[in-house]
Amino acid sequence: MPTRSIRRPRMNARAAVTRARPKARMRDPRALGCLLLGLLVLAAGLVTTLSHASQRRAGTNGVRPIYAIGTVGPGQRACQRRELLPAGAAAIAFVLQPMQTIGPRISIVLSRHGQILDRTSFLLRARNGVGATAPLHPQTRELDDVEVCLTIGPRGNVTLVGGPTPPQTGPLTVDGAATGSSIPLTYLHAGSASWWQSASTVADRMALGRGDWGGGWVVWLVAALLVVSLALVGRTLLQAVIADGDASRRADATRATRRIPAVAWTVAAVAVLNAAAWSLITPAFQVPDEQTHVAYAQQIAETGRPPIVRRGSERLAPELTAAMGGSRFGSLGARTYATAVWSPLQQQALERDLHAGLPRHGNDTAGPAAPEPPLYYALEAIPYRVASSATLLDRIALMRLLSAALAGVTALFVLLFVRECLPDKPWASTVGALAAALSPVLGFVSGGVNPDALLFAICAVLFYLLAVAFRRGLTARRAAWIGAVLAAGIVGKINFYGIAPGALLAVALAARASAGGMNRQAVRLVGIALGIAVAPYLLLTALDAFAWDRTFVLAHTPAELPEDHGDLGGQLSYLWQVFLPRLPGQSAAFPEFYPGYQLWLKGFVGKFGWVVVGYAEWVYQLAAVLFGAVVVLALRAALRERAALRRRWAELLGYAAIAGGLLLLIGLVALRGFAPGIAGAVQGRYLLPLLPLFGALLALAARGAGARWGRAAGVALVLTCVAWSLFGQLVTIAWFYG
Repeated sequence: MPTRSIRRPRMNARAAVTRARPKARMRDPRALGCLLLGLLVLAAGLVTTLSHASQRRAGTNGVRPIYAIGTVGPGQRACQRRELLPAGAAAIAFVLQPMQTIGPRISIVLSRHGQILDRTSFLLRARNGVGATAPLHPQTRELDDVEVCLTIGPRGNVTLVGGPTPPQTGPLTVDGAATGSSIPLTYLHAGSASWWQSASTVADRMALGRGDWGGGWVVWLVAALLVVSLALVGRTLLQAVIADGDASRRADATRATRRIPAVAWTVAAVAVLNAAAWSLITPAFQVPDEQTHVAYAQQIAETGRPPIVRRGSERLAPELTAAMGGSRFGSLGARTYATAVWSPLQQQALERDLHAGLPRHGNDTAGPAAPEPPLYYALEAIPYRVASSATLLDRIALMRLLSAALAGVTALFVLLFVRECLPDKPWASTVGALAAALSPVLGFVSGGVNPDALLFAICAVLFYLLAVAFRRGLTARRAAWIGAVLAAGIVGKINFYGIAPGALLAVALAARASAGGMNRQAVRLVGIALGIAVAPYLLLTALDAFAWDRTFVLAHTPAELPEDHGDLGGQLSYLWQVFLPRLPGQSAAFPEFYPGYQLWLKGFVGKFGWVVVGYAEWVYQLAAVLFGAVVVLALRAALRERAALRRRWAELLGYAAIAGGLLLLIGLVALRGFAPGIAGAVQGRYLLPLLPLFGALLALAARGAGARWGRAAGVALVLTCVAWSLFGQLVTIAWFYG
């Protein structure tokens, strides 16, 4: 019987295309509306801020008011030389404290080379605080080497407030006697102007203070970097958060976590672009300790060996010292955090210093950075050598871009970590990672020459590898990778010493779960990770002892005597109050402020420059409220998934051990007084190694808002972080160039 062929219906070309085309995603209307409304609010906020009018600075000598210099009385004369009087300055502002409600009238004389330029006066009143302003007759051109003298009138005494004398500024004398300090002087334009009206002036100032690669293009590049970053954020929100694509991916969520998704590269690009913008916005050396980190990298690049660790000794290469002075950052003993190069005369002096051919050697005792392990600085020696023929500031600009690239590594692995921990809702992972990538502290620190940039990246990779080990099992290969990351951290940054013990505990817990108990297989896996982690440390220790004449690595942390906090109970009470509110019965370790808010929260939200540039106080208060709301939403999601969390207790314990070890190290540093006071030991940027946990917290918060409003909450979180980042950059621009 002949078989009849079965004829299949012929499909026309249009039907074939329709069948091959993936099903269009539905967009969440609430999330889309939240995006549009958020963009309108953000635009309105930017326009309102930039339209605010106030009296603008024509110039400043950069002295930061830190302490009281002394008290001057009736008839005494205080003079300060080497002032640069800007063209068009219509007023001069002082920082003075009257001793009475109505203080004396103070006469001011400005002179240059014996010729009087201007005479003015003002009445000092206590109700004006420590500020006082006197009118000036504007000069048609800027004048250098100007002497400003104040003569105190007959009614009362005045306290002079000032700080160390930076380069290009003269020391203050009172009746001819040197004080060893200087007072801050700020020169103001007449009237008031908005930021729109001052934009060209700000752009001109941002073009200064740089090497041969500087110029007006800097402002346009910053704008382009931020525009591209915002476009990527908007595109990612539309495609990965607002679009309803979970249904098609949820069934294959496990396999999706085994490859790097395209959105991860977009998130990494956002972090790199923001850090690169920060690197151009922040003047040279105005990232904490950047001058000593540059000195360390320069020492490796020029000599092939790290600097010697010698306490109390800071000596930098003449080329670096001249660049610090010429860029108005100051010197090692007189640093200023208040200004940058504003004047063409200052720029000319800077260019002479940069092209003077000064020696590049002499960083053998590089100050506070010298105790650090050398990995980050060896990496930074590469761009330094690539640009060896350029000026030092140009080399630093290229070195900063390497740190910016590390910010991209951090953001990429934050996303991979959150997706690994929460694989069933990829959009929530995107929310957490985007928010982390937009963190202004990440961009600011990674926009400078600072080993924290490497530490952030190493910790993000470590968290991801541990999440993989817990969820997919710890194999010998994965243990080796974890060991390699631990090794990089140990030879990368001293702060990693606080992270390593908790990470090893997490490895042991993952090995126990994978091997079905703490048996021989589990011990073998832990041994692989530990052996690989310790090997570079032992090699570095041998090089320190026998080749580089450096102290033992663990002895790098300065062994100063602990501060007097009483017995063991008093020290434990102090450690508690470094992080948490004081309990009943505890004596106040910090009677004037609460470190949890003043140092931790404010520092994490954003303190820029040398931790002196920040937002208005209401911004930090609002941030505290928003952070509380995030925690509540995250707890709501965690309670809903409490059964799954109980099954993952070992993983959570590992992450808690890592966080606890880092905080304990910071607390011990504060306890023993290694840094100048609690504010030096406790800074918000020290929390950024835990950025993956912050990303997971935000992802949980978005999920905690529920199925109907979760995506809208996620969009709101990301847009809040966009505003957080943009306004952080604006306040930094205003501080240094406004």
